[in-house]
Amino acid sequence: MKNDVRIFVKGNPTRIINKLNYLLINVYDVKSVDGGLVISVRYADREKTVAAMKAMDYECIILKNGILERIYIGFTSHLGVFAGIAVVLAIIFIFSMLTFEIKVTGLDNVPRSEIETVLSECGIKKFGWKVKDVGSLAEKILEDVDGLSYVNCEYNGFELRIDVKEELRGADMSKDNEGNIIANSDGIITRIAVKEGTALVKANDRVRKGDILIAAYITVGEGDSEKRIECNASGKVYARTFESESVVVAETNVVNVRSGNVKKKTAVSIASLKSKVPESPFQNYDVEVETHTVYGIVPLTVKTYYFYELCEKVYSIEDGEYKDALINNAKARLNMTLTDDKKFIKSWIIEKKLDNLYIIDVYYELEELIGGGNI
Repeated sequence: MKNDVRIFVKGNPTRIINKLNYLLINVYDVKSVDGGLVISVRYADREKTVAAMKAMDYECIILKNGILERIYIGFTSHLGVFAGIAVVLAIIFIFSMLTFEIKVTGLDNVPRSEIETVLSECGIKKFGWKVKDVGSLAEKILEDVDGLSYVNCEYNGFELRIDVKEELRGADMSKDNEGNIIANSDGIITRIAVKEGTALVKANDRVRKGDILIAAYITVGEGDSEKRIECNASGKVYARTFESESVVVAETNVVNVRSGNVKKKTAVSIASLKSKVPESPFQNYDVEVETHTVYGIVPLTVKTYYFYELCEKVYSIEDGEYKDALINNAKARLNMTLTDDKKFIKSWIIEKKLDNLYIIDVYYELEELIGGGNI
């Protein structure tokens, strides 16, 4: 996945999975290696994962390093801490006029390439000069790129963030260039209502995203006199669709429970350099982090760490209450994807065992409008 982070953790695999599962961190692409695991987590869970592993005194390596992080490590190892910091600050001051990363969020149907075309026309690119008027840039993107209802551009340190919202598209907008109503997702057809046009699918047909559901023509006459007349295809097509969520757990699970004791500590970092994680006052603990950024020529990041003392409790995957809690957490994540256009039909669970790990897959079957609209 695009926003995943691949991490190597050296330590007991069972305790690693138990800890991350307790913190409700979704772990996938698990690979056993000598002395530990290589796992993938969502980018948003990166800091929480690293802090949790360090709290267990496990070596934790993110299999990607930013440019400034590598510069910082290199200079401090050769020149010493203070000289290294001085060099990095000088580099930051020079680089503060450059754009190192361009991040676009909020895209679904609109191609990223259309925004990149506007950026190219404005001379904006990675490792190029920062744009002075981000407000004008946002207006130009909104004007030149079809399908957007909102654009905001701002700098976060060296990163140009372009946050967009797409225009609301009703299902009746899901048409191809010929005016045919097409499927906006994979599914199994359940029901069809045609107002105008010709249905090319029927109940129980499997369709893929982009398949034609209702063609923009009607057929008149018979035999040699039969002909097609173009029309404005309209109608509704519903289908069964499927969503899933996975949970990875160990056979024996050591679950940490908060004791009620909590301590707060603060750390400050410059630009994209990482600040040192404060030491916890507890031997066994959980941590939550609040991040605030103060923008200027050199942005400062203020992180507040909340350390919670933990005590351990052992569960088996055969424990019904514990397994139910894991399944309910997965269902809660699936429920977040439901909308008014999606009707829940049923759910089911598939369990698999991999070495000493259990994989629980939770599936939702839904019915939703995949093509067409108001009749």
